[in-house]
Amino acid sequence: MGCRFVFDDGETFDTVPASGESLLATAERHSVSLLVDCREGTCLSCRGRLINGRVRYAERHERTLRLAPLAADEVLCCIGEPASDDVEIVFGYPRAAVRPARKMVLEILEVAPLSEKVMALRGAIRGRFKLVFMPGQYLEVQVPDNGSRRSYSMANASSTPNEVELHVRIIPGGAMSDYLQHRAKPGDLLDVRGPLGVFYLRRRPAARVFVTGGTGLAPVVAMLRDLVAWGEVDSPVSVLHGVTTRGDLYGLDEVQALLANFTDRRIAVAMQEADNTWVGVRGRVTDLPLAGELTRFRDDVDVYLCGPPPMIQAVRQVTDQAGIPPHRVFAEAFSAAPASATTKV
Repeated sequence: MGCRFVFDDGETFDTVPASGESLLATAERHSVSLLVDCREGTCLSCRGRLINGRVRYAERHERTLRLAPLAADEVLCCIGEPASDDVEIVFGYPRAAVRPARKMVLEILEVAPLSEKVMALRGAIRGRFKLVFMPGQYLEVQVPDNGSRRSYSMANASSTPNEVELHVRIIPGGAMSDYLQHRAKPGDLLDVRGPLGVFYLRRRPAARVFVTGGTGLAPVVAMLRDLVAWGEVDSPVSVLHGVTTRGDLYGLDEVQALLANFTDRRIAVAMQEADNTWVGVRGRVTDLPLAGELTRFRDDVDVYLCGPPPMIQAVRQVTDQAGIPPHRVFAEAFSAAPASATTKV
């Protein structure tokens, strides 16, 4: 019995699984790294396309599989086991996309407000390690004098990896919020770990629709910055952004300046609790012309979702109805964290 793992840059690895071993465990035992996050079948990070053989799942994973928006030929490597002599799985990313996370030190250079409810933490990686990442990934940051950890998407371009920029939503009573508002100063050193996450920009000539909520805008800023830096501005780009209140609104001037580099670009913003001065769409991000944008690019579009879980779920329903294949929809969900947790925020 053998397993073949094929990456889209042409690299191929042949391995031999042990009895009862998951596809992911087989790969890792043979030093083949796959994109993975939750290791429980819920984040879909480890999915691949089965082109030969059969894969089975334990009964305890039945509910997970029912809820997973997988295509008919997709499998989850973290919970799937080989069920035939020869199994071949193709992954839609290059082998080089899988980078090891490292512990590093981030020196704060600046803490500045971006809006009433969002602050920018700008810093530089110090020490012997360089931060090499793909736009869309995040860092795990340890809160000083607290011990808890928070995860924030990087908004800086990957072409300037050691000049880190994080967008932090201010939460009343939050450990990181309290630190940034009252104690943080230039020169402070933060323990960080990264890069992390499997939400990253796919470099192919497809239309891109970005759907974001709140500070979910941060990784999209990184992606747009890199696309402009690389000169990859010929493919259409749409940004659909949603916020709850005006205090959550930030970064749109830069997004519009970046979009000006693209021949075909669109941006729309919705505010759920709009005041009398708001002239945009009143409502949620799903009240924006998302279905129309998806229909416009249906044959060749990558959809990137970053925001709170309810937003992700609602937008996935729209992409499903529009006929967008699940493997062309990439998502990063986040939520506020209790003091002891490590949560994407």
